[in-house]
Amino acid sequence: MKKLVNFLASSRLGLILFLLIATTSIFGTFIPQGASTAYYIHKYGSLGKVITYLSLNDLYHSWWYLALLILFSLNLTFCSIKRFPISWKRFKGLFKGLNYERFPKLIEVTYGNPYEKLKNCLIQKYSFKKLLEDEKSIVLVKRKYSFSFLMVYVVHASILVILLGAIWGGILGYRGTMVLLEGSKSNVVIPFKGREPIFLSFYLKLQKFVLERYPDGTPKAYISKVEVIDGKKHFFKEIRVNHPLKYRGVAFYQANYQVIPELEVEIQFNDKDLIKTINWITPQTILSRFVITLLKVGRYNGMLWASIKLQDVKTGKLYQGILIQGFPHFYVKLSKKVLRITLLGLKDVKYMSILEVTKDPGSWLVFTGFVLLILGMIGVYFFEPREVWIKLIREDESKTRVLAWMQKKRGKKETKSELEKFLKKFF
Repeated sequence: MKKLVNFLASSRLGLILFLLIATTSIFGTFIPQGASTAYYIHKYGSLGKVITYLSLNDLYHSWWYLALLILFSLNLTFCSIKRFPISWKRFKGLFKGLNYERFPKLIEVTYGNPYEKLKNCLIQKYSFKKLLEDEKSIVLVKRKYSFSFLMVYVVHASILVILLGAIWGGILGYRGTMVLLEGSKSNVVIPFKGREPIFLSFYLKLQKFVLERYPDGTPKAYISKVEVIDGKKHFFKEIRVNHPLKYRGVAFYQANYQVIPELEVEIQFNDKDLIKTINWITPQTILSRFVITLLKVGRYNGMLWASIKLQDVKTGKLYQGILIQGFPHFYVKLSKKVLRITLLGLKDVKYMSILEVTKDPGSWLVFTGFVLLILGMIGVYFFEPREVWIKLIREDESKTRVLAWMQKKRGKKETKSELEKFLKKFF
């Protein structure tokens, strides 16, 4: 058990884990996260399979990355516990048994001032504390910013809080996509990683999608005007790029959009003449027998065209062809009857908003950890602990020998000059 504790408290282990976490995090920065397996194989070739096998496509939620964070947290905890008693003694100032006259940077001078006068002045005016005293001498000490000895543990605690937030978010959090068509609502999130769909406890309804363009026609901004429906509670919100909607711990970011054209077609079959609207989102059922699916839409020399697929539910046959506006050349012979489809024109254009959905329940812990980290670093580097020791020795009624020493955590070369300035100011 002791060997295990020493292993977990090893500084070498901490350095190795830190380098591993830092190195593997680089992959999460340069490899796009959350895409499909086909995307990585297409972009990286044979390396795509390695990326998905090692979960580098969802690095921060992978089991081995979370294991590294957990092990590093344990290492930091055991290191802090092992070294805390030393820092606590320095914070409390447990100096008994020390030979003060053998301290380095010692300054020794004799002053023509009464012993009691110097003693009372140091204690009352300069807030020195008495440490040891006998008939002929007294040892006084003044400590400043001694709390800085413990601030390193505030830094350690802040890192642990950050790691805890990352682990918590990695286990319980997710990233995915929500697709909304204008006028429709949804509570379904499709995770980036191959998991079952996530159903939220509330709905988002896309009231309107606004696409702003530059004078040359390129997209300038796209905005989703949504309604949040949570039981009887509902409110409206705009989702813009870099201006997400955050509700119940879930954040919705504007990621992309799709244009959904709606075409009006005329269908003639069995002495029946029907006008229908089709789009490539929802297949259209006709006469309880045929299903039309819109595949592509475009313009050529100003003429509107569409590629469609027609399925005869009765026979199971599939037919595919091209519609050109104003030309009823798409027809299918069914026994003695003929089905004709004519493209009348573009009826409407709708938009589909694609939102990136993230839930990170540990984000507030990460934020708290960084605040603690900043406070801890300020305490460590801007409040340097220092101790001034003065030993007064009674020579006679009018003379006092003074031995003085200063200890600093950093900048020890300057301690003697600082101590001389203090003594010059005091005496």
